[in-house]
Amino acid sequence: MNTDVASTRLKLASMLYCKGDLQLAADVLEDVERRYDNTVQAMCGCGRMTTLVAKPRETFTETVNEENIDVLSTNRVAYCVSFLPQEAFCVPPILHYEMIRAVGDDIQHIRVSERKWMNWAVVDSRPFLHYLQYITFRGLGLRHRQLQAFRSLGGSIVDGSHHDQVFHPKTAIHLYAHCWEMENRPEEALDLYLKSQSIMPRNNAANWHIRRHTNLQ
Repeated sequence: MNTDVASTRLKLASMLYCKGDLQLAADVLEDVERRYDNTVQAMCGCGRMTTLVAKPRETFTETVNEENIDVLSTNRVAYCVSFLPQEAFCVPPILHYEMIRAVGDDIQHIRVSERKWMNWAVVDSRPFLHYLQYITFRGLGLRHRQLQAFRSLGGSIVDGSHHDQVFHPKTAIHLYAHCWEMENRPEEALDLYLKSQSIMPRNNAANWHIRRHTNLQ
């Protein structure tokens, strides 16, 4: 639980949500949100970061100088959250599509650097935190907190100040689009899926989501 600020705790919250223990999931998410302050730096272990710190902010740089690496990881770093196919039962259903990204001959176009995690579901901690909050508060009937999480999720993607904190933008977009679906706004959701597809036409779960929407029409 102490590998970093968020990732393992978010996996726990995801498991609790899938198990139906919504209040326990909400408690874990509250703990993560409390820990995830402005001094925390997102990091990615999927080959999308070549250095320890990507575009570090001044506060984070100061922290690196003051703390040893173990304390730094525990208190000031949020890794992306990775789910293996064997962990699918711990994953909200929308992320299952991330484990089967390839459509048709897409698999022939996978880059070498992506082969390791192509059938994983991988998402940045902050967007996943807000998505889990949205679906958990939705299940608990806490509409005000659900909408607050919805706005926070959108902000974590749209806000330019967070761009250096998102290493899996397509997955984050898909989570945000799914929230629009649950808000009964399919047009906004489809626009986001199409935006994701335009960024990466192949090996992108957006292709499955677009097909879903086509079948619903």
